Amino acid sequence: MPLSALAVLFALIPQGDAVLWKIGVADGKSSEFGLFPGGYARYGNDPVHLIGVSRDSDWPYVLPGPQDAWAGETAHRGQIVFGLSGVKQESTARLIIDLSDTHPTAPPSLGLVVNGRRLGVWQAPQGGGDEVILGRAATGKAARWTVEIPVGTLRNGKNTITLRNDNRSWVIYDALKLEGSGSLSVVPVERELSFSPVRPRQAILRTPNGPRQPVRFTVTNIGPPIRAKVTVEGAPTQEVSLTTGSQTLEFGIPPLKKAKAVPVRIEAGATKAEGKLTVYPIRPWTVYLFPHSHVDIGYTDIQTFIEQLHKRNLTDAIAVGRESSENPSDSKFRFNVEATWVLDRYLQKATPTQRNAIVKALREKTLAVSGGYANLLTGIMHPEELMQSFRYSRILGERLGIDFDTVSQTDVPGVTWGNLTAMGEAGIKHLVLMPNAGDRTGGVHRAWQDKPFYWVGPSGRERILVWQTDPYSVGVGAGWDGDRTKMYRSNDPSGRFIEGMIFPKLDRMVRNLYPYDIVGEPWSFIDNAPIDADVPKAAKAWNEKYVTPRVVLSTLGDACRALTERYGKTLPEVKGDYTPYWEDGAGSSAAETAANRATAHRLLQAETLFAMDRPGSYPAEAFLEAWRNVLLYSEHTWGAYNSVSEPDSEFVRDSPSSSATFQGLGADVSTSVRDRRSSMGRPVPREPRCVTPVTSSPSIRRPAPSLPFVAND
Repeated sequence: MPLSALAVLFALIPQGDAVLWKIGVADGKSSEFGLFPGGYARYGNDPVHLIGVSRDSDWPYVLPGPQDAWAGETAHRGQIVFGLSGVKQESTARLIIDLSDTHPTAPPSLGLVVNGRRLGVWQAPQGGGDEVILGRAATGKAARWTVEIPVGTLRNGKNTITLRNDNRSWVIYDALKLEGSGSLSVVPVERELSFSPVRPRQAILRTPNGPRQPVRFTVTNIGPPIRAKVTVEGAPTQEVSLTTGSQTLEFGIPPLKKAKAVPVRIEAGATKAEGKLTVYPIRPWTVYLFPHSHVDIGYTDIQTFIEQLHKRNLTDAIAVGRESSENPSDSKFRFNVEATWVLDRYLQKATPTQRNAIVKALREKTLAVSGGYANLLTGIMHPEELMQSFRYSRILGERLGIDFDTVSQTDVPGVTWGNLTAMGEAGIKHLVLMPNAGDRTGGVHRAWQDKPFYWVGPSGRERILVWQTDPYSVGVGAGWDGDRTKMYRSNDPSGRFIEGMIFPKLDRMVRNLYPYDIVGEPWSFIDNAPIDADVPKAAKAWNEKYVTPRVVLSTLGDACRALTERYGKTLPEVKGDYTPYWEDGAGSSAAETAANRATAHRLLQAETLFAMDRPGSYPAEAFLEAWRNVLLYSEHTWGAYNSVSEPDSEFVRDSPSSSATFQGLGADVSTSVRDRRSSMGRPVPREPRCVTPVTSSPSIRRPAPSLPFVAND
């Protein structure tokens, strides 16, 4: 490929130059490298490769970038160390970097540094997709970067080449090769030892010797593997095996109350390294974990299957709660049901025994149900729809004596300000937002994630806590087998728990000066996921291992109350619209949207007329069913998950549009109710000479309409 303007051709290399060294084989594949296939999420220390000692398998197949959350959302580099002899003033060399694939939408600009001299920057092309990095394919969209190393850059003795990824996302290696003048030859280098600080985990560990704060640092050994003695003040001296390249060591010291420079000394034979590491106190974190399953009514499967899945989740959650009943309170299972639709559908056909089990679980807080009917697109809803979206939880609360004071909105980015009025009328005190990870979400994560606030309504009377957490799907990489027909269990609950997620998150919060010691975190595999039965075992083991962060399996409401009790006086107040993004989906069903709005108007008219002169005949259940379907038209699921990418697939063709289906049902019921009211005839005037004008319009008419009237004596 052509060089970028920054990777300038400094010298021509004569034909017949020798291959000085190579890592990997230029065959379009990455199978000889470390972590392959598919082990990208286990990427650890940036590699330091010593030519003549390190193996190809010591070099990871992927070089991540700052956009890769699984690699800490930071810049990364690969470093190659080698010795040379025969370097002359006119010696030239060429570095060839072959890639088997790059990120499909965010390929990085790679930088090259040789012996401290920055030689160039190259924009990698867009790759072929995620198949190679995921280990599902051996080859991808190959690319090559060739860089001529200027005369005077290489030197006799130790040389270092560093490939940097300081922006965007990953690349996948195929091979790296250095060619050079015939006088050059590779020679061993003398051993060097060094160490550098690594941001410690935000943790205090439980040990037989009491709580210990981890001190972490990376040791780089330029030389063959060797035994070394490592001393860290406050911790026992240890003998460790140093591998070639870099590795991270961790020692435990008594927890600090203020920052301290901690002396460190490493001795490996005649080679020594010593210095001080600045260590800071660890905050007493509490992580409230919210087990849940995202409710998409459709999308991943047909609607009838989705209904059965979420009904089964209720009984499975109760079973897991029973299994964990002897756990400490922090690790007893709690399950947050995102939509009262789930409870509504379950209780409609539940036996008395099943109903009693659900009520018991709600009162014991094994189950907690959102006060909202579903995950709705509030920006397309009629004002009365907003009020009706909390009606079922109010009815249920009155019947069961349970307070539904917390609402979750999952996947959907943004909430219309008018919904705040409806929530206030329904007695809602908390709104927890768990938006989509990034599909057309605008700036919602940057603006509001982990920034709880009180949202003040248009009237000034409503004041509701809003807490936006990480996206709902943080558990997507947690090893779920994809089977939605049963709850998930594994043989290693702790191995696939939150450690790889929560520590990078706490690091970000410290960097971003997050002011609270309470963190809220959702836990669900993906859309319409089954119950994760491993959670209580993993949480119990976590709290046995760590003093902090402490994990609390929690309902959304309890976590919100803990946050406001501790920090309520310091939370900011915000007014205005949290403008949603996904209402554009209604553009694909404009006719149905218009029909659903007409349905809402018919229902409002019919309710008004019944309330005015036939309150005793008010068909409450018929109205409730009609409003259910009006609401479900505004549910955020708009067809099958692959309706755009695979519009002709069998699943897409056989999956009815959820919204269109519910719109039709709502229209049928609303028309039936209206016709029932009309068939009752006019109200009888209370006085013989009276006329009763009736209008169901919600609008005020000014001036009032006048009608001619002639008395009939």
